[in-house]
Amino acid sequence: MRVETLQVLWHDKQPIYTCDTNNNGILATSGADCTVRIWRIGTAENASVEFLHELTGHARTVNVVRFSPDGKFLATAGDDGIILVHRWNGDPDGTDWSTHRRFAGHREDVCDLAWSPCSSQLMSGSVDNFVYIWNVASGGNIPTAVKHHAHYVQGVAWSPCGKFIASQSSDRTCAIQRQGQGPTGWETAAELSKLPNGRNMFCDEDCPTFFRRLCFSPEGSLLFCPTGTTANETEQACKIFSDAKTQTPTDSPQHCALVMCQGSLDSPALQLPGFKKPVIAIRCCPVLFTKKDGPSVFDLPYRIVYAVASQDTLTIFDTQHEFPICHVSGLHYHHISDIAWTTQPREADSSSPPLCLVVCSADGFCSFVRFGAGELGELLETDKLPAAMTQPSTTAATHTAPIAAQPIQVPAAAKVEGGAINQPAVRKKKARISPTLVGNETPVVPTSAGSSSVSPKPACSATPDLGSIQAGSVTEKKDKKRRIAPMLVSPSQQAPPAAEEATHSIAQASNTPAKQAEDTQELSSKQPDKQRRRISPQLVTPANEQTAN
Repeated sequence: MRVETLQVLWHDKQPIYTCDTNNNGILATSGADCTVRIWRIGTAENASVEFLHELTGHARTVNVVRFSPDGKFLATAGDDGIILVHRWNGDPDGTDWSTHRRFAGHREDVCDLAWSPCSSQLMSGSVDNFVYIWNVASGGNIPTAVKHHAHYVQGVAWSPCGKFIASQSSDRTCAIQRQGQGPTGWETAAELSKLPNGRNMFCDEDCPTFFRRLCFSPEGSLLFCPTGTTANETEQACKIFSDAKTQTPTDSPQHCALVMCQGSLDSPALQLPGFKKPVIAIRCCPVLFTKKDGPSVFDLPYRIVYAVASQDTLTIFDTQHEFPICHVSGLHYHHISDIAWTTQPREADSSSPPLCLVVCSADGFCSFVRFGAGELGELLETDKLPAAMTQPSTTAATHTAPIAAQPIQVPAAAKVEGGAINQPAVRKKKARISPTLVGNETPVVPTSAGSSSVSPKPACSATPDLGSIQAGSVTEKKDKKRRIAPMLVSPSQQAPPAAEEATHSIAQASNTPAKQAEDTQELSSKQPDKQRRRISPQLVTPANEQTAN
């Protein structure tokens, strides 16, 4: 893994608020300079970008750019309330673009966009509290209002199977809707707001972030939501600062991300705690990986890799393991605003293509987190892909030629196969946050243990200077190493706050026998005996299927 901040004046040192890729090495960025710039990303060996084209048309800051699933269109929107759909005219150089549609229905800033799997419709969320769906194919300027939140809509997502849409607002709710009867063609499937113990799931409008970029997994089985809060259940507000006068950040982690299964959308199945600043964006890797030996957190026949970005850190997880793959901090001087995955052409002797994660920031620079071929695992064989990824309208460009839909046989709904996940091995000095099941009747105290580990170190600088960028190592504070691990939450159970100091790389057990015995005894005294549990999400195929309950 390599982390690099390129010596490029992306938008003349103006803040960059959004980025996206079309999974063919083409990157779009935009921000406070009101222009959208198209770039070609270099190969894994040559860390570079090539400027291709500039798109104009917005009068104010651009908050979001999103490529359509088929790669033919690029939608942009911002503070002027206008949504522009640009069409790529097919030239191999990527420089021939034209304005395809212009939508003007929102009265305030547009914060986020999401495409339908067939690339014919576009969903938008705005500061005017509305979620609209626009018909890109017909070009009509009268949208369908599918949701009216009580506050700003700061994130929207469309399931790859096409049957679900989700929106997240600063009114502390995440609304999930599915295709159904009615004038809009959508009906409420769930509205997430509070945990079973009555504690709020999400930060309120005082959360110092303008974006809540949620996402579905590539095959639609999971929904990832940012801006979760692990504040004490007696606190009704999301307290970002310990001292309102001095605006001094609190030292205790109290922010998280939440994961929902499609079979039980009304309650989170997993919590990713330990962030000291709000989680603002989650993006899944566009390809799936084969499972490795050992137990799995989610009962899936493959691994999903996803990145969680808080305002100052980037953490990468997968759906099999309890702890993150890697954790990177000190990337930028200002807060992170958006992230996007892209892939490089697959090498002849590798079963997995090189992968790249683009991170943009309000300091005006972009960083690249690069993974070599096979570094994240072996790519899932095409004949084992879920149906939502093999249909012609949603086939990912990163896989080989499309094949006939062959749905994987999975349970029809999320299920529990026992109790808690095994506790991690005892570590030295540093604390770790382990997935913990909590019941309604008997609260469970989160467990922790010391740890020491070695983190993959980036090769180049990830901390740019606004005047001139110098190469160097990623900034790491040895006395504040952190790792973030999930915490399981069950609808019939109660979830206590889980926030402890943790290291930020793949852990390696190291301890004395005496200390292990002492810590093991302490863990067993705090954690009730429970059987193992695994979570099996429900997959919904896009074609000829009844509406999921």
